[in-house]
Amino acid sequence: MPGNDGGEEPVIDAGRLDGGQVDAGKRDAGFVDSGTPKLDAGPIIDPGNCLRTPPWNKVVNAGFECAANTAWNVSNGIGTVVDGGHSGGKAMHAVTNAQGEARVGQDTVVADTDGKTYCAQVWAYGSSPIVRLEVRATPSGAGTASSSPLASESWIKVPPGGPLRVTSPRGESLSLLVLTQLADAGATLVVDDFELWLSPSGLCDEH
Repeated sequence: MPGNDGGEEPVIDAGRLDGGQVDAGKRDAGFVDSGTPKLDAGPIIDPGNCLRTPPWNKVVNAGFECAANTAWNVSNGIGTVVDGGHSGGKAMHAVTNAQGEARVGQDTVVADTDGKTYCAQVWAYGSSPIVRLEVRATPSGAGTASSSPLASESWIKVPPGGPLRVTSPRGESLSLLVLTQLADAGATLVVDDFELWLSPSGLCDEH
């Protein structure tokens, strides 16, 4: 559905990606456990007090419960991990810059899509009027996005009507990005419980 440019009520926008780019930061392939510094064999940051991501979820530190937070990039605004998550005890709290922009992203969530279908969703609230979730393939730039109105103090699932779905060409990687839209300077965006998973059915009906 196209966006509403008439200045009335914001509507969900499931159209193509705009020109926004996910940050270029990279995450390490291995992650360090607490205590004795050794590499974990799994793809999950585990400092000992972290709620581990389910194996099907490709997002690292998806609920911001882990002490190490290098997988996430915050740009155009200020991001802080705070108490009070949608589930668990933590969430990411972003504040927009002077242009009303804040972005929270993770690069290379999937290193090689192998031409398969993936699905994504997140929980959010804040004073930004609209939140936008994007999944982007590299290097083709193929992807999908959805924008949803936010409630100031109530968590909503984005997209509300069901997960984003993206099928990218073989040999490409997927990045994940959530950002503010139509926000004033100092507006907030709080996000938690990111999910991105492989959908064997292609219908995103697994979770």
